Amino acid sequence: MIETERLILREYTQDDFNALFEIVSDPETMTHYPAPFDEERTRRLIEWNLENYAQYGFGLWATCTFSPSSIGGNTGKKAEGCSCPSACG
Repeated sequence: MIETERLILREYTQDDFNALFEIVSDPETMTHYPAPFDEERTRRLIEWNLENYAQYGFGLWATCTFSPSSIGGNTGKKAEGCSCPSACG
């Protein structure tokens, strides 16, 4: 976890489902993606990140404002060639 005055960057957990789903299921937020996420795709995104943490030692992190439960997006890197459910249909 990384904390600054304004942000907390941390690994995703299964507990992030509701906050993440609120973001990725919103059509306006997901304008530049093929489609907003449904519940299954959101769960896959979290699982994909958990697998990346275990396999590669890195993955996308939740970007939170002021508290660890206030997800506003994500940041990070992914292994080249891996198939990210957030970018793919």
